[in-house]
Amino acid sequence: MRRKCAGPVLLRASQPPVYFHATEAGFSAYRAIHAIVLTGSVTGAATRLHLTQPAISNILRDAEERLGVALFDRRGGHLVPTKGADLLFEEIERSFIGLESINAFCDRLQRNQARNISVACAPLLRRR
Repeated sequence: MRRKCAGPVLLRASQPPVYFHATEAGFSAYRAIHAIVLTGSVTGAATRLHLTQPAISNILRDAEERLGVALFDRRGGHLVPTKGADLLFEEIERSFIGLESINAFCDRLQRNQARNISVACAPLLRRR
């Protein structure tokens, strides 16, 4: 069942459309917000995420527009998180911890698959 939303947003031409509410931010926005809070600047976040500073600025601007909330106060070249950003950061942290847990689980699955050994042998010939 699909959720009703403002309209489809095509992330990649090779994939089917992904539907979300116009007020939702995407994973890249949450990563950027997380990095900005940790580093205190767009430049620091860009370095941490291996993106350009303009890319982080655009992601942040889009996230603030979608959410309808100012997440940072601009002060002297640094971004100071608002109360809303602090609360969002806590939620993002919980989600990232969950993702780390899922990744660790997948690693364990992969290691267990790598440990499986298949042994093949010719059938024993019966002596008469």
